Amino acid sequence: MPHIFRACYQAALRRAALALCLYLLPAFGLAVLPLALPGQVSAASNLTMSDEDDRDRIWTLNAESMVSLAGGDIMEAHGNVDLRMGDDYLKADFARYYTKTNWIYLSGNVEMNMGGDSLTAASAEFNLNSRTGWLTDGVIFISSSHTYFAGDYIIKHWGDIYTFRNAKVTACDGDAPAWSFTADSAVVELDGYAQLWGTSFQVVDTPIVYSPYLVLPAKKDRQTGFLMPEYGHSSEHGYFYNQPFFWAIDSSRDLTLNEYYMSRHGFMHGATYRSRGSEDEKLWLRFDWMDDRQRVTDLSDGEYSSDAYVRKNSQRWWLRGMYDWRLPDPNWRLRADLDFVSDQDYLREFTQGFSGFEATRTNLFEQFARDLQENDRNRQSGLLLFRDWQRGSVYMGAAYEQNPKYGNGNQLRSLDTTVQTLPQFGAFLHKGRIFENFPLEAQASADGAYKYRREGTKGMRFDVFPRLSLPMHSDYGSVIVSAGLSSTWYENTEQNHSGTGANERVKENANRLMSDVDVQASTDFSRVYDLDVSGSELSEAGDSRWVAVRHNITPRLSYRNVSAEDQRGNPYYDETDRASNLNQLVYSIENSFTRKQEKLLARTTPEGEEEFFTTVDYLKVFSLRLEQAYDIRESRRDYNLDDHDRRPFRDIMAEATFNYDRYLSFTTRTYWITESGSLDRHDHGVSLNIPEWGRLSTAMSFRGARRDYFVQRNKPISLVRFNGEFELFGPFSATFFYDWNIKGPGKEDKGLLITYNHECFKLIGDFSKDGDDVRVGLMVQLSGF
Repeated sequence: MPHIFRACYQAALRRAALALCLYLLPAFGLAVLPLALPGQVSAASNLTMSDEDDRDRIWTLNAESMVSLAGGDIMEAHGNVDLRMGDDYLKADFARYYTKTNWIYLSGNVEMNMGGDSLTAASAEFNLNSRTGWLTDGVIFISSSHTYFAGDYIIKHWGDIYTFRNAKVTACDGDAPAWSFTADSAVVELDGYAQLWGTSFQVVDTPIVYSPYLVLPAKKDRQTGFLMPEYGHSSEHGYFYNQPFFWAIDSSRDLTLNEYYMSRHGFMHGATYRSRGSEDEKLWLRFDWMDDRQRVTDLSDGEYSSDAYVRKNSQRWWLRGMYDWRLPDPNWRLRADLDFVSDQDYLREFTQGFSGFEATRTNLFEQFARDLQENDRNRQSGLLLFRDWQRGSVYMGAAYEQNPKYGNGNQLRSLDTTVQTLPQFGAFLHKGRIFENFPLEAQASADGAYKYRREGTKGMRFDVFPRLSLPMHSDYGSVIVSAGLSSTWYENTEQNHSGTGANERVKENANRLMSDVDVQASTDFSRVYDLDVSGSELSEAGDSRWVAVRHNITPRLSYRNVSAEDQRGNPYYDETDRASNLNQLVYSIENSFTRKQEKLLARTTPEGEEEFFTTVDYLKVFSLRLEQAYDIRESRRDYNLDDHDRRPFRDIMAEATFNYDRYLSFTTRTYWITESGSLDRHDHGVSLNIPEWGRLSTAMSFRGARRDYFVQRNKPISLVRFNGEFELFGPFSATFFYDWNIKGPGKEDKGLLITYNHECFKLIGDFSKDGDDVRVGLMVQLSGF
């Protein structure tokens, strides 16, 4: 038989007697499917098989050469083997396919994609119907999390379940990964979990920690499992370790549980629930609680206790959250805020970390664009339902303000004078024209609320405030005149002079009428200076040049008169119940310079050619504003003259800003006392932003000691703040802040984050000093987990 093969091959080389060769080979039990001969590039064939439901499945097989053996029961393919059906494919250097069993053997640079799973191996065998089989020296790659699951021998079971021998799991590329989990054996369910037995965590193939059993997430989407912990040392809390566990309930809900151990306090337990049913509905809710082993019995025991109030409770907690919902009628919306705390020291004591005040504040602001009160202020919760129209809106709701200084061994809750608003309702008429062809505009607001407190005056407060405005514009400038009349009346259900904010008796039927007149006038002078650009041509992409500068001079004049009736004896619920009379003239002038810049950019056309185009942008480079107010009411004051002379001319304010090409900005604001000519206060800020390097900003505020009719400041204040983000050498980056009260008795705060960014992990070192609390922490983030 060998001489027949040799003859056929020679005949093929001569391009002769090919039909005779193909006729003689079947007589020896052999068949050829397009045999790759000189002059042929590849061979192809369709493989038809039936699945378990007796449906035909057609795979397309391509290779450099193919041969059919054993009467067509076996097919062998050599060189760049590619077997495909839809998005599934198998690639190898060699393949042997058994037509009766639909079993295929692959060897040499094996690559597979089956059901969306990417696999590589040295060799493999698979049943193309059931898609079960085995691999040697195999690797499964999950692209969404960039995670590799490797093993010496891998068995693929029904579905997406794999059994590994000598497994390795990592998110790092390369043969020597920066970190990995190894295991004697493992069972991995894709889009599920990986169970590892005889496991060790390795750093650069060096075992660090051993565990007899470990469970890791192997999901392509959000993963249920342990998150990376936070640990370190704090001078106030001792050694700490915070371990969160994340539960992906479904595609729109999740729950994070954490145990936060502090050597000086014990365990703090935490739970965070998040839900986003749709774009119009989202919820964030968190609760932390603990039995604090640190007890406070007097002021000397508690560093954070102040104002003669001492928290004596050991059961400590904080409940907070926010909720937004657009009702089935999309014009109606609901917002809810929740913020309750166990004692007045909690939020000042626990500010850092996953469970701290700063992390909560950042999360809520990023998701809801609403902020929490500062950690030393009363806590505020509320519910608001509102609807908007083009010219108006209506709302109703309730608000609860918690003063943590009541209870917990401090003041009695029965003496709490904190005002609660239950309920509140109102409407707005948005500013708009009354007549189509005349610029008279109208706006109005109406508000009603029941004000409740345990101790003090209680009752309803109603307020109506209509306002008319007349804007007038011409080539010479603009004048806007507006006038409003506010009417407020009270219906008291219980009267108590402690609710007035003064030592006076509350009126039985109190009311207030207040007028408000405002006039704003401004004009603008400008000139454009064209620059000579004949010697600065734009030749390369990225080149830019100034082509013109505009100089603006803008004087402004405003007058406001607020006249309120005598408010003594009215209930005092908040600052709006004591409106200040005002009769003041404010005048200012601003100089500004705006540059016009041309920049040459390049882009690729659909034909693949590079074309250049010019863009134009504007930037206010420099501005200087001078402003002063003249207080007409102060000029007529006839009381307290022995203690304080009249000061109708208020402080002169000078504000200057400078911007350079969006990289550098400088702002300064200074106030001069008119009578003495000395500086009262000044604020300065500098910001530098270079995308390749990072950003740096600094702010300085200075206040001098001063006592007069308007200001009582016994001691000078000098505050300095630095903060920035930098890309350091190599993979290192840094973020820092530094706050310093130079002259005052305040505290010094500073913090530094050093981050090492690796392709498959992130190492974050944290140092901070908040008052007397010095904190050092470390956090490791492993990519893919």
